[in-house]
Amino acid sequence: MVIVANPRQFKTPYWFLRRKKDYKDDKFSQGTSNALDMKLEDDLEHLKIMFDYKLHSQPSIFSSFIK
Repeated sequence: MVIVANPRQFKTPYWFLRRKKDYKDDKFSQGTSNALDMKLEDDLEHLKIMFDYKLHSQPSIFSSFIK
């Protein structure tokens, strides 16, 4: 279980990890079951923020979604 929790300590390559760079801390990570709920919540919140930003910055692209 230690290898799954901390794969980089055992020289596992970055491309083998499940999660690519995190948008908050720019680190590669391996998601375990106890941390997946938190990561999912963070990702959904980030997607909401990004969608709102795109919606307000370029309204002509998303005009079909607003109607």
